[in-house]
Amino acid sequence: MERLTGHTEHVVPISLIIKNTQLYDVLVRRTDPAIGTARRNRLDFLAATLTCFFREHAGCLQGLAGGPFTTVATIPSTRTERPIEAFHHMDKVVGKVGAWARLYRPLLLQADDAYAPVLAARESHPAAFRVLGDRVKSDRVKDARVLLVDDLFVSGAHVQSAASALIGRGARAVVALVIARLVNPASTDPYSAGIWQESGDRPFRFDRCCVCDRDGDRPATRQPARRARG
Repeated sequence: MERLTGHTEHVVPISLIIKNTQLYDVLVRRTDPAIGTARRNRLDFLAATLTCFFREHAGCLQGLAGGPFTTVATIPSTRTERPIEAFHHMDKVVGKVGAWARLYRPLLLQADDAYAPVLAARESHPAAFRVLGDRVKSDRVKDARVLLVDDLFVSGAHVQSAASALIGRGARAVVALVIARLVNPASTDPYSAGIWQESGDRPFRFDRCCVCDRDGDRPATRQPARRARG
C-alpha cells in the first residue's frame, strides 16, 4: 500500500485456504467442485458461497462501510499469460447473487497492460486500474459505498490497487469481500502459520466472520478485517 494514494482498511475473506485443496482448485484451476457424489458448476458454487455469507454478515460488512452499500463491483482480470479480458469470471458469479442484482456495476478496467506484470509480482500500483467514465469525479462512484468482490486474496495488490482507483474517484467507502485468502503455513512469517493454526482450531462456519464472533468467546469487531479466520 506504500505507493497508493488511497486504500481500504477492510478486507474480509470468507475462508482461508492453502494450495492444492478443493477450494484452491475451484478458484485457481477452475475445476468444478465435488459435493457428495455429484459435481457442481463452479460459478454456481461460488455464487452460493457469497450468497450464504452475505445473508449472515451483511450487517457486519455494512457496518465497516458506514451504511448500506450503494454499489457492488468486481476486479478485472490481469492475467499475463493470455490476452487481457475486460472482466473475468467474478462478474458472472456476482451476477448470480440475488441481493446484489440492482447494485452490481462494471466500474473497473485495467488501465494498461504494462501494469499486469507489476500486479503479478504482488505489488500495488495507483494506476493499475481505471474507473469507467472520463470525469475526475465520476457520478457512478462519487460518495458511493462500494462492496468490492474478488475471488482470491494473495498479497492484496489487486484489491488495494482497485480500491485506490475507486477512492481516487470519490468513493466514500470501499469494503473488499474475497472468497478466500491464500495462506502458506510453512512461511517463515509466524503470522501466517499462526492464523492457519487458529483456523484449524476453530473450523469454518458460515455464521462466523472476522468482523463478528458468534461464539461469544472473543469480540472481533476491533480487529483488522484482513486478519481473518476461516
